[in-house]
Amino acid sequence: MKVLIFLIFIFSVLWNTSCDTLLNNDSQTVDCNNLQKGLIDLDSFLVNTEVNKLTKNLEAHPSENDPLGQRENLDKLVESLNVVCAKMTADLICYACYESNPPQSAIMITADSSGAAVYRKININTPADDVLSCVSVQRYFQ
Repeated sequence: MKVLIFLIFIFSVLWNTSCDTLLNNDSQTVDCNNLQKGLIDLDSFLVNTEVNKLTKNLEAHPSENDPLGQRENLDKLVESLNVVCAKMTADLICYACYESNPPQSAIMITADSSGAAVYRKININTPADDVLSCVSVQRYFQ
């Protein structure tokens, strides 16, 4: 009986550990299909979820030339979006150009919707004391 309880315990531990590992690995990878769907549908929750996977390690490093310390991080985010989701194009619109608390930056993303180019602007919180974070998506008119 003790052996059976021991085996059930070991099995439970292994099961829980493997599920956590799978969930953590999946949550780290940007799903470009979800990102594209969120952009086309103007679904801020979906866009924020995918973009914020790329920002979670982009901590601010304020300096004399960049008091917010996020300019380099924003450039890295744009580059990551272009590399990870090659079917989309990301371009920086402005850095800390929206006076809010914290300031916000904007990135334009061009995505394909059934052969037609769709332009979207994502707003990025640009705090001096935290990581970048995507907060919304909007239509963008060129």
